Amino acid sequence: GDFMARDRKNKDISYMFTNKLREVLFILIEYSEKDGISSKALGTMLWGDKPTEKIKNSRSVTMNHLRKVLDEIDGIQIIYQDGFFRLDISKPFYCDYYECRQIINEENTSNVELLSILQRGKFLQKADMSTLDHFKSKEEQMLIPVLKKKMEDAYRKKDYDIAVELAKVLFYADPLNTDALDIQIKSLKRLSRTYEAKNVMRAFNKEYQKDFGEKYEYKSNE
Repeated sequence: GDFMARDRKNKDISYMFTNKLREVLFILIEYSEKDGISSKALGTMLWGDKPTEKIKNSRSVTMNHLRKVLDEIDGIQIIYQDGFFRLDISKPFYCDYYECRQIINEENTSNVELLSILQRGKFLQKADMSTLDHFKSKEEQMLIPVLKKKMEDAYRKKDYDIAVELAKVLFYADPLNTDALDIQIKSLKRLSRTYEAKNVMRAFNKEYQKDFGEKYEYKSNE
């Protein structure tokens, strides 16, 4: 969904993060799962068309600004070690991205907890930056099989409301997922929400025609 940041006093400080600071923060979140990102790679990624000295200056100024903003939040800081930048995270810092990852990695996790995060919208919804395309794609590809299994399990258990919601968030990652379409339509019909099922079909067809130039022929797999 939309980006939001709150400081240690729970005040919304999202406005303090410029587009460039958000971009750098998201890159650090992605690469901190490994050993971080080298200063050279970060500079090339963000300012690759500039001379070396200008890249160094831009990187230094941006990282200093990001550090100052993150100082308003407890439990998160930027570490620079052996030529690599990474994030150091500790309690009481909370990030829904990390929470989502933890929920997915645990067995028998709550669909309600997962949905409370994913229902906010598509991953990095308004971050339209080419440097983040890989991160966004990787997370969506990770989510698709997880959500598909949870959705099918919910439907099999006749938990149709949850199946519908899981199908909706699966569409954020894969707008033309035919399994999500099938489960959502069948679940809505079993909930006597036929009108909603027709709207889902219309919305899906709009996306399908945009990509393939023809109407999708829906056939239930039951």
